[in-house]
Amino acid sequence: MLNPLNPKDESCCKYWTDSCPFEVGHMTLELTFQENKGFYVHRMFKISHIYEKRVMKVHRMHLKSWDEENLFDITRLIHEMDTLLDGIAAKGLPVGHCIDGVGRTGIFLVTKSEMERLKLENRVDVFSTVRQLRGSNQHCIPTQDDYDLCQLHIWIHQSQHMATSKQS
Repeated sequence: MLNPLNPKDESCCKYWTDSCPFEVGHMTLELTFQENKGFYVHRMFKISHIYEKRVMKVHRMHLKSWDEENLFDITRLIHEMDTLLDGIAAKGLPVGHCIDGVGRTGIFLVTKSEMERLKLENRVDVFSTVRQLRGSNQHCIPTQDDYDLCQLHIWIHQSQHMATSKQS
């Protein structure tokens, strides 16, 4: 989740309770783990289907603030997410929680995608990634500032990667 919690905004509300387990329809939601990591909070939920007896663990990383002054947070969050996913035994797909998939989520998705492209192909193509995402959500990366921020995050990641490589 890339937005701060806001009790006045249903699209950005707290959808879990501190008094768990919490039943919603045929599902039970239980917060089993919570750790404050500084710029984000890592939570793990156990979700159970009451009738089918299926249980699923869901890891949730909530970026506490979107600090325009500290641009390392988004790339750090991506690195932390990758580390978490690498350590999970049951493989699954990461899911992004967003309001509309336009601003912050779009920037996160483009940055993550381009970090992967850089690792696999040793090149960056932000334009193609934005064009592809706009095929699913035409409002993704709506402004030049958002596009420039994607470029900047990739540049930061690439600079960090190059500095780490030189130290090795």
